[in-house]
Amino acid sequence: MVEVNISESTETIGDLIDRDDAAGDVGRGNDDFGDAIIEAADRAVGGVEPGFYADLSNAPNLFCEMLAAVQTIPKFLVFAKGDLEQRIANAFIPELERLRLDFNASLETLAKSMESIAASGQAIRVGTSEISTASDDLSRRTEHQASSLEETTAALREITTTVKKTADGAGHAREVVAEARSTARSWAPTKTT
Repeated sequence: MVEVNISESTETIGDLIDRDDAAGDVGRGNDDFGDAIIEAADRAVGGVEPGFYADLSNAPNLFCEMLAAVQTIPKFLVFAKGDLEQRIANAFIPELERLRLDFNASLETLAKSMESIAASGQAIRVGTSEISTASDDLSRRTEHQASSLEETTAALREITTTVKKTADGAGHAREVVAEARSTARSWAPTKTT
């Protein structure tokens, strides 16, 4: 750390900023006296842009604000553990506010994407369940129809066998009748006139 000889003792810039007197106010850039000194230094030194020393004196504050903002972000990286509801509520310094807004917007987009994926997964589960139920129902109906078709086929075979036996019986009866007629004619007397 840079050491600045402020009084008889050697103090660091951090010590100066921590002081509760006018020197601490100047070190923090919090008072009119400090502003007046900075403006006088700006006027006294030629070739330095106006506001250079004011910007320089504000650098520790800006650094601390930036550090605080950057240190906030890891606390909100809990989305890696599945918590997508966290947002950074406290505003950052203007130079880093876009980072906070973009971080929160990214989490929002990620949360919506995950919700969409979860909804799609649920729809797939429901669709799969419906397909499975329909497939089981179709399988049962197909088995029932196959069984009915098998019974119908067996009944048709039986009918075909019966019809064939009946046809065979009718053919045999015709032969018997023809033979009986032939026999009856041979025994019958012939008519003479």
